[in-house]
Amino acid sequence: MINIMKRFVESSVSQALHEGTQDGDSAASSATEPGTTSAPFSALDPPCSNDRSTPQVAPPSRERNASSSSDPTMRRTVPKADLVMAIERFQYAMLLAERKTAVTQLQKLWVEADIPDDAHRLIIPVILNALVTDPRDTELMEAMLELMQSIVSTNPSNASILLQGDIVLIGSCHSQEHVEPHALDTILGLMQDPSPWIRGPTVQLIKKVQDGDSASFATHILACQEGHGLDSAVLVDCLHVIVNMVRNNTMSQSLLRETPFVPVLFPLLLDAGLPSPDQPNHHPTPLEDDDEGNQPSSTGLRTTLDILLCLVGPTPPEELDEVARRDQAKRQEERSAVQAHLAQLPDVVAAVSEVACHGVTEADRIHALQVLHLLCEDNDAHQLLALTWTSMTTSPSYVLSMCLRLDVHHEETPLGASARTLLDGVWHNDLAKISILQHIHAPPPPPLE
Repeated sequence: MINIMKRFVESSVSQALHEGTQDGDSAASSATEPGTTSAPFSALDPPCSNDRSTPQVAPPSRERNASSSSDPTMRRTVPKADLVMAIERFQYAMLLAERKTAVTQLQKLWVEADIPDDAHRLIIPVILNALVTDPRDTELMEAMLELMQSIVSTNPSNASILLQGDIVLIGSCHSQEHVEPHALDTILGLMQDPSPWIRGPTVQLIKKVQDGDSASFATHILACQEGHGLDSAVLVDCLHVIVNMVRNNTMSQSLLRETPFVPVLFPLLLDAGLPSPDQPNHHPTPLEDDDEGNQPSSTGLRTTLDILLCLVGPTPPEELDEVARRDQAKRQEERSAVQAHLAQLPDVVAAVSEVACHGVTEADRIHALQVLHLLCEDNDAHQLLALTWTSMTTSPSYVLSMCLRLDVHHEETPLGASARTLLDGVWHNDLAKISILQHIHAPPPPPLE
């Protein structure tokens, strides 16, 4: 009986142990991936748990500093004396390595520290002066331009300071102040640098200045500081380009005649060379001792008339090479058609006639008379057409009548000689000669309405 009870207890214990072992194996197999063999557990192994969360990795120190420094509330305060010392260290550094180190320190200050507005006004002229006076070290120039970008980004009002132009360049941050105008012009001048490592940061700086004060930026860029008259630099440069394109080039001349540029814009350009209505004392006929004859011609008006001379008139052979002489010979065959084309532009011919009669300077009038002479030279139809050229600025009068007065009363002046050249070109036409003698002094009829 005792043996039976003992076997029953042993079998119950062994069965319980066997069931516990199976439960542990099934749990381990369910925890592993299908197709993999799990290693046997050991008492020395640490407990494994699949519920562990992935640890959060802290950002690098540079990212933490950048994020903390980008927040204005987290910027550290730097005494003004330390800022002035850092600026002067950059301003008076003699060696290139010292200047690079000083720029790096300033960049760090402007990123991490809270900079007051007066410190911005101290450093801006120093950097502008360094940009145009320092040797062209690419690394130093790029660092200074990036520092200027940080200055404009930190305080957008600095863009207005650059656009206003009245930058105080300080000799010692405390004394010797003088004004350096056109700060943005200094920056724009860097766009001509051959190095892309300088032009690139310059473009970025200009973009930040535009974003900081877009209205003032547009006003500064679009403003023509020398005025919007006929002698403005932009207009004169464009006219010079056209002259160089059409001079001694028959193909460019033909292309220009086919465009609406001449009939649309030339009357406006030529009218700009006439005296304004508030000049009542203007004398259309020069006197021998008048200083008006010594006045220089308007550059814009002279270039405009040069374009017309290139379109209608031949160039002296001594100024041409062999290829240009062959083109000129071909052009001579087409000259009548060219004269007819320009003579059919009444607004252009009328504007040239007004300049010939009432130009501001004697040089302008001489130039206009040369254009009129080339229009009717060796062309009977245009010689008759010259009889109808009138000036309507003051009292209506014929252009040839004005030429007669200049030839009779001012024959010794260059203007009188130009008028006589025009008359000689028309005088070869018998019908024009009779018309001049009979009708030239009669007032022209009023314009048709």
